Amino acid sequence: MRPTIAARIRAKMPATWAAALTEGAPTTLGYDVATTDKATSNPGAVAVMQQIGRDRLVRLLIRWKAAEDHISHAVLDMILDDLDAAGVRPRALGIDSTSEKYFATATRRRLAGRVPVVLCSFSENVEIDGEKMSMKVAGCSAYVGRFEDNALALPNAEWVYADHRLVKAQRGTYIFEEDSVGNHADAFAACMLADYVMSGQTGTARVAVADGRPPGRDDDGDGRRLYSGPQNELNF
Repeated sequence: MRPTIAARIRAKMPATWAAALTEGAPTTLGYDVATTDKATSNPGAVAVMQQIGRDRLVRLLIRWKAAEDHISHAVLDMILDDLDAAGVRPRALGIDSTSEKYFATATRRRLAGRVPVVLCSFSENVEIDGEKMSMKVAGCSAYVGRFEDNALALPNAEWVYADHRLVKAQRGTYIFEEDSVGNHADAFAACMLADYVMSGQTGTARVAVADGRPPGRDDDGDGRRLYSGPQNELNF
């Protein structure tokens, strides 16, 4: 019997890849979703990233084609099992929900308790440093910037570089070109998603704390007397 796709992926993964992870380093995953296996369909891809000082290292990068959801689930489970065995708990998994929102939502529900899953829609608008842009532009700009700053390390494989070369900056956005066999910068997207959630650009919470001192004066006449206390913005 021919081994399953998941079994073949496991056979290609170095048995000790997780042992090379840096214990205690911030760790994230990025998952670019694809659930078809036609000859020219887009693959799925998963990246595992760690931050060491200012540098971000892609520790594992996998790309595959599969028509069945259970194969994609098996790949994610293998990676999470390896991380668990190495004592590494990822802070988040960023998943592309642009055109596969149902699958992405189901994946978040299935992995609840193992890793926080963040749904990332490339077309959704986000605000970064007061400027509004699409999540795709925000994520790609930050990821490409790490290349330019020499603060990013990728696995040394030609297919990884060929995949990344499919991305082109054009008129204020990023275009993902497709090669002759359907590769569509899928590994780039997985790495970018891991980088995006590593930076915490997934939401904003505003926190204000009353420190117990008496309310101040109503200086502007609007009827509000405000407690003094620290106010912070927290990215999560």
